[in-house]
Amino acid sequence: MQPNDLMIASAMLSLALWTLAYLLIIRRGYLDKTYGMPFVALCPNLAYELTYGLIEPNVAPLHIVNIAWFVVDLVIAAQYLRYGRRELSALVPGWLFVPWFLVITALWVAAAVALTRDLGLQVGNSYLGWGCQIILSGAYLSMLTTRPGVAGQSQRLSDRVAQCLLGHCAERPTDARFDAAPFVVAAPDGALDTTFDPGSGFNLSGGVNGVRRMVLLPDGRILACGYFATYNGA
Repeated sequence: MQPNDLMIASAMLSLALWTLAYLLIIRRGYLDKTYGMPFVALCPNLAYELTYGLIEPNVAPLHIVNIAWFVVDLVIAAQYLRYGRRELSALVPGWLFVPWFLVITALWVAAAVALTRDLGLQVGNSYLGWGCQIILSGAYLSMLTTRPGVAGQSQRLSDRVAQCLLGHCAERPTDARFDAAPFVVAAPDGALDTTFDPGSGFNLSGGVNGVRRMVLLPDGRILACGYFATYNGA
């Protein structure tokens, strides 16, 4: 396989995987009755696809792909506008929810057009495209840690995260068993699993929480590392 063929194959695989990701976001949002893409990632994503699909068209056939992605992203945006108002009511007043979304998206489109006309199609496309990847990654990690439960996440990720360890959870049960342990476990629906027994907890050196990392192993055991002498008296 020639280097150029490898690049084309890699690009086609990337396009297929992103399309699948968008469709899975829509499916999960429909099933969970919520939105699947965070606001801070959705706006630049829409701007990228609109800009390089219609306003500053990319080279063929990439501009066709961007148009198709933009249409799919409109469905994701519709889910955000339908369900996001309820979830984000504490951050954005109801009357401002839709205008705020439209204004921020328009600003991203203006920035994309200005960047492209200043630096050229290839460079502007690359800067905004990679920037969107970084924003998407950070936004999903943030949504995963701040949203109650795991609604809107893929089922495989949800099943995994639903069993993750939640450090110093503000909603931990009022149970003496949890006072000595710096973690709790979440049930598949996002609620705290009160059947989990953390034992007597960590014997932390000098009274300082020295637990630095906790990992859920495939067999269900928990691996903890950090600065502590014993756990559960052993």
